Amino acid sequence: MARTVRVFVPGPLRSYTGGRAEVTVVAAGALLSDVLAAIEANHPGIRFRMIDEAGRIREHIRLFAEGELARDLRTKVDGEVQIICAISGGLQPLPQRSRLDGQNAVQEFAARPIDWQ
Repeated sequence: MARTVRVFVPGPLRSYTGGRAEVTVVAAGALLSDVLAAIEANHPGIRFRMIDEAGRIREHIRLFAEGELARDLRTKVDGEVQIICAISGGLQPLPQRSRLDGQNAVQEFAARPIDWQ
């Protein structure tokens, strides 16, 4: 049964959707894989940015169906998908520390990776 699905697109992928933050697609079925096939049909090249060659969701992409994190492409979709992607590096700042460098105090910043699990 075909269904209409609203898809929210993050900034880094909007070049595939003509700059639109939200697109509507008609998916052939009720699975996330069906929705992604419909998105690809309307916006060529976008699926490869989310799904790798083995058919898995890329590490830096999170797909939410009805507000719940989708772990694979067999997730059921009723009417809404949100795409979230990490921004270069995904680092969080740690507390600052100061050190003396000659006559001047220099502020140093450290960073740690974000845990997406």
